[in-house]
Amino acid sequence: MTLTEAFAAAGFTLRNPRCDWSAMSDDGKKVALTVWSDEINKSRAPWSYGDIAAQKLAIWQNRAGNSVRKRHLRHVRNHCDGRAELVLVTAQDVTAEPRKVERARPWPERTGVLQEFDETTGEFRMDLIPTR
Repeated sequence: MTLTEAFAAAGFTLRNPRCDWSAMSDDGKKVALTVWSDEINKSRAPWSYGDIAAQKLAIWQNRAGNSVRKRHLRHVRNHCDGRAELVLVTAQDVTAEPRKVERARPWPERTGVLQEFDETTGEFRMDLIPTR
């Protein structure tokens, strides 16, 4: 499934499918975020995703997708009790920049719970909590 199809299957519309990494429901009650499968930290429970002081910040900080995601992360923090739905994505090549999606799917088995968020850079960290 493509990224656009995965967001649609989760009930979201990507406004700019070529650039967006996140989406908000039409009623503003939910946000979904892209999670790259190879960047999930499974070394402790709960699993986590994202990083403050990210090594790749210079690569993605000024991309349009980060600007949209920062707006969505602010909304998650301020209006969604820090919780976001997730779309799990596998990269064709994890070393490529920019990355290309090999496959994507909604990830209802986990919910993202925002722990840290830098509004200036867009860096964030969230716990990936099992839903079942």
